[in-house]
Amino acid sequence: MMSGHNGSEQRMEVFRSADAFMNKPINMEELVIRLKRVTAKRNRMLELILTDSLTGAFNHRYALGEIRRRLELQRDNQESFCVGGININGFQAINEQHGYPKGDQLLRQLYNYIQEQIKPYDVIVRSEADSFLILFSHAALQEAKRVLEKLIDGFPEMVREKVGKEIEATVSASLIEINHPDVSPKECIRKLDSTLHGGTENKTGQLHVIKWGEQVRKKIVRLAVIDDDPIICGMLEAQLSDIGGNDFETDLRTYGNGELFFADPWHNEHDQYLLILDGVMPRMDGLEVIKRLRSSADKRKYTIMMLTNRRGEQDVATAIQQGADDYLKKPFGMEELRARIKRLIRGNS
Repeated sequence: MMSGHNGSEQRMEVFRSADAFMNKPINMEELVIRLKRVTAKRNRMLELILTDSLTGAFNHRYALGEIRRRLELQRDNQESFCVGGININGFQAINEQHGYPKGDQLLRQLYNYIQEQIKPYDVIVRSEADSFLILFSHAALQEAKRVLEKLIDGFPEMVREKVGKEIEATVSASLIEINHPDVSPKECIRKLDSTLHGGTENKTGQLHVIKWGEQVRKKIVRLAVIDDDPIICGMLEAQLSDIGGNDFETDLRTYGNGELFFADPWHNEHDQYLLILDGVMPRMDGLEVIKRLRSSADKRKYTIMMLTNRRGEQDVATAIQQGADDYLKKPFGMEELRARIKRLIRGNS
């Protein structure tokens, strides 16, 4: 902020919203120095927000924005682009056997090794504890495939030279060619990660290639029925397994109480969830489940419909206030339940 007024009140008002204050007339040398400092500070903040502190690679947040940008470009130029993933096989076992500092060194060296093999405009992203993504710029499928094959073949020797001869490590890789602008960035990363981690049990390096064109997989809706009545669970499982129809792929599971739901790692996937939740259950009732979900970092991925025998308006109000998206009293009609679920699914699509 620049101003010809230099009073203390004026300066205090400026500092409520500006990063720096300069009094007119301006000293150009001072202005240049201050601009450099502000720019350097901004760049440091961007690095903290968008990069992985251990390796220096970009982080998941950056990847989502960059893939979104490339999908938007694809709508205009109709050109496909490639995203690769590379994963250290048995990384947890390496940490346990050789220590976490050695595991950190292995990750840093893998990042450096990838950087040596790719083009300057390609982007490296730390996607998981043991894996990286490579966002290729203007690389055809076969060219990107050759890069990943070279990384797989040369990785064991690089580890012996740069990390230690006692470390025996291999990597697996996956490659996806995206030729469909209507997919989402999260779908791209999820598709790549599921393929990448699906083959890591094999200690020899593998490369899985996916051409993602018009036949894009359906969006997954994970549907959880949480009710202590096994008859209700069985009935809803039978009646709702096809709720997605031709538009959505439905992954449905049932649980006798909230504790069983939270104990299942299934609820931590990146897809959207729709919970049909009984209000009164032993050990952890419906309201407790809602409170826990709505206080979690990824609370937006959960849509909740509560079922209950209670009749009071206060119970309905409490459930809605705690974060339920819809409310249905027992006994209920199956057609009404299906209609409400479809409406909730459409609202999240």
